[in-house]
Amino acid sequence: MTRSTLLRGAAVFAAAAMVLPAGAAKPKKPAALPSLPLPVSKPKTAAAPAGLVVSKDLADETVLYSGQPAGQLGITTQNWGAGSAADTTELAYRNTHSLKITTYGLYAGGKVGFSKPVALGDRSAATNRIMQFYIRFGDAASPPPPEPPDTTTPGGPGGFPGGPGGYPGGPGGYPGGGGGYPGAPGGYPGGGGYPGAPAPMEQSFMGTSTFQSGVYTGGASVHLTQRGRGGGGRGGRGGFPGFGGGVGGGRAVNPDDQPWKPPVSHLRFLFTLANGAQYDVVRDVPGAASVDDTEDLRSAWLPIGVPLSVLKFPGAADSPLQSVTVGGDGYSVTYIGKISLVDDNTPITAWAGDTQDVAANDTVTLKARAEGGASTLHYSWDFDAADGITEQATGQTVTTTFTKPNETHTVTLTVSDVDGIKKPVTSTTIIKVED
Repeated sequence: MTRSTLLRGAAVFAAAAMVLPAGAAKPKKPAALPSLPLPVSKPKTAAAPAGLVVSKDLADETVLYSGQPAGQLGITTQNWGAGSAADTTELAYRNTHSLKITTYGLYAGGKVGFSKPVALGDRSAATNRIMQFYIRFGDAASPPPPEPPDTTTPGGPGGFPGGPGGYPGGPGGYPGGGGGYPGAPGGYPGGGGYPGAPAPMEQSFMGTSTFQSGVYTGGASVHLTQRGRGGGGRGGRGGFPGFGGGVGGGRAVNPDDQPWKPPVSHLRFLFTLANGAQYDVVRDVPGAASVDDTEDLRSAWLPIGVPLSVLKFPGAADSPLQSVTVGGDGYSVTYIGKISLVDDNTPITAWAGDTQDVAANDTVTLKARAEGGASTLHYSWDFDAADGITEQATGQTVTTTFTKPNETHTVTLTVSDVDGIKKPVTSTTIIKVED
């Protein structure tokens, strides 16, 4: 019997009691109803949306900047050399802002300052603590000329005025005489002669022509005969002009079809402490040395990490961080979307790719896959383990050729931390060269 049924029965019983005749005995009070537990509806646990990944290192990260207006965080920007730095809303990694750095060289860029210096702690002990920057490059193709700094100084007073000029020159001479009369017209061209008789002493000429000339010697008239070489026949008509060359067989290169490359290969980070001590680090730009054309680096935010343990500041190094100055090995528009301190213990893992069957002299593309947390990784390739492991190419994606058919080569990939903090790893793949 349910609780609701009992309640309804009690109500009917009470109604009947109200209409009993006078003097009738009242019914006994019914026993107390048993205590039944009320059903409780538990809230359903919402499932995490597909693709949502919670970073395990989130608790070990101290975010210094993540796209807020710079002034709200006490972050300042300052031009450095011919470069510039500014807070902008042109691009954003998170939130709505980023720090725009325009570089013209390793010593021309922009400075990011912290009005409240950042405590770095014991850098020598915290070998796994990394300052990480998320950067993205703009689409500017050619650099505008930088505005040179004003280094001019006022000139001295001018010299004394020059002396008076010389007297005017004398009058010119009389005009020259007129030219001579034109010469007589040239003679008509002679026609070709007939073949002549054989010459004396078994000499012969192709042809002869005769003319007479009166020569007076002692009053006597001498009749002279001269043999000349006969004229050649008339030359043939010149050939027709040649036709222009045909259209070349090459295909015009469309720049949009080419894999995009970062505008610079290296970025320079100059760290300055509150006590004025400085130390700089140059970092490779991810993707700058790669021939990979499958990833769109143009729109990617690229992580660059600098372990605090590599910052060897001179003198007292326990001072907090005052600023970071950024330059590049050329012209670039670089956006910084995030700056953070990360405690990273992720080991390096690597994969050299699948086995490939190729033909001799074919271009072979080798693409590495690796993970190393916030560390900056170096990719080294050896194309044939049979003659020892050496570095024959570098980069995440490389190309090579194998010239001899019917051979098998073991290709070795070595991935290491550029700062030597983490243990390097190797991975191999097989290349089979067919006829």
